[in-house]
Amino acid sequence: MKKLRELYDIDSDIEISGVCINSKQAKPGDIFVCTMGVNADRHDYIDDAIKNGCSAIVVSRDVGNKKVPIIKVKNTNQELSKLCMKLYDYPNKKLTMIGITGTDGKTTTTTIIQALLGKNNCGYIGTNGYSYNDVKGDTENSTPSFAVSQI
Repeated sequence: MKKLRELYDIDSDIEISGVCINSKQAKPGDIFVCTMGVNADRHDYIDDAIKNGCSAIVVSRDVGNKKVPIIKVKNTNQELSKLCMKLYDYPNKKLTMIGITGTDGKTTTTTIIQALLGKNNCGYIGTNGYSYNDVKGDTENSTPSFAVSQI
């Protein structure tokens, strides 16, 4: 958890505990990032995110005045990863990442790697969802945009 002022140059002591890009999943403590998808502009869901309790919003265009702090950036899609790195204390510096690509065998290969390294030492995100330790869940896509925040 960090204060909004620790994440952005903004005079606010609001506590931020999570990041979301789905307005339906927004809750108090979350910062809602209005990313641009193939079929959706999440700027269109700002009012829903606020209604669901988000504490701040990151936008890439003017959206008028809202009840929560608004942080305007050039590109929200690029900002999403930067924000997650800051909020979660740069986990990429503490973790080893293995990416597997190709046409066939990705799920099998990642399942074998997780079995060899141990589920307590190795997380998995892919076609079969995500897992780490005893935490498991489904993902909408084989390469989800934001499943890591759920682990």
